Amino acid sequence: MKKRFYCLLAAVLMAGACICVPVAEVKAEDGYNIDSYDNDDWYDSDDSPTDMVLDLSNVTIDKTSQTGYAQKNGYFYGSEMPTYKFTLQNTPCLLNDYDDGVRFSAECSNIKINVYASLENNVISLTPDVVGKTTVTITINNKTFQVNINTLGVDVPNSLLLSTKQKKQITVKGVNGIKWKSSNPSVVSVSQNGTVYAKKTGNAVLMGTLGDLQLGCAVSVVTPARKRTVQKAVQIAKTCTYSQPKRMQEKFYDCSSLVWKSYHKNGVNFGMANYAPVAADMGKWCAQHKKLVSGGLSQANIQNMKLNPGDVMFETGQKNGRYKGIYHVEMITGYIFYGFDGNGKAELGIQWATGDEKYYPMGQMVGRP
Repeated sequence: MKKRFYCLLAAVLMAGACICVPVAEVKAEDGYNIDSYDNDDWYDSDDSPTDMVLDLSNVTIDKTSQTGYAQKNGYFYGSEMPTYKFTLQNTPCLLNDYDDGVRFSAECSNIKINVYASLENNVISLTPDVVGKTTVTITINNKTFQVNINTLGVDVPNSLLLSTKQKKQITVKGVNGIKWKSSNPSVVSVSQNGTVYAKKTGNAVLMGTLGDLQLGCAVSVVTPARKRTVQKAVQIAKTCTYSQPKRMQEKFYDCSSLVWKSYHKNGVNFGMANYAPVAADMGKWCAQHKKLVSGGLSQANIQNMKLNPGDVMFETGQKNGRYKGIYHVEMITGYIFYGFDGNGKAELGIQWATGDEKYYPMGQMVGRP
């Protein structure tokens, strides 16, 4: 067995480095090496050799409070929670939480908040899991610091549906100084104060900067008729009852009658003027009239915003004897902004007429009536 040494960190400034001193060893009867301390818990005791040698009495911290921001994305605060950094000063050497002889912990006064804490090269990083205010007690060996962190929630809409030539003001309560820009100014522009102007049909992401926080809002611009269609679909889903036997009656719907009723009010009947066809016949009509979106439902079409509000997704694959085995249809009503990836590209999802939190397998056929 390789010989094992314990290193004691000497709290002296010598050539800018810490000194490791080997501790004498004795060998047990079974041949295993043990250190010269009889107490098995010597490392965790308050008077451990490491703590006595590593003198942190003169260590200070550069600040004691910080404020940051996180964007509320509809149902939750996104993964882009701020990380607060505090730098230790007057340390005998560079401190890391993974070093031998360094015991590091962080505890919140607010029981509703947890923080991910780390110490690397004298920098303490604290990342909370939710918004709110808390005092964090940081302990490094026998040295204790208290810092205050306050994360404010920024409630920016994660999605907007506008008709051409429409204006919309993005107002964020309690927050000033957001700087906005558009990913596609030819479709939608935005002023520094958050005034959005829809120029032509298409999709874009509005990107705002507030300190270190990157905000985002997915915007879709459609014609006034298409906007009415989408709004009608959402209204039916929210106010009516699902029922296949009563699908054509007022206050009732199924998947295909919802789409038909929404489009019927704006002049599209999918080949049937007085009664909603089933989903498979709707899909067949779209294919016959060359009203399909290339690539269908795919991650590429979602992330590149190639799908539009009012497009309809046909779920295929059943052995029902109908066109392409279609058994369900759902209307797209826009995009959801989830956050930015490591390359600064917006991460997007799809909004559906009957609810946002739905997942459909990629590769489904999409029609554009």
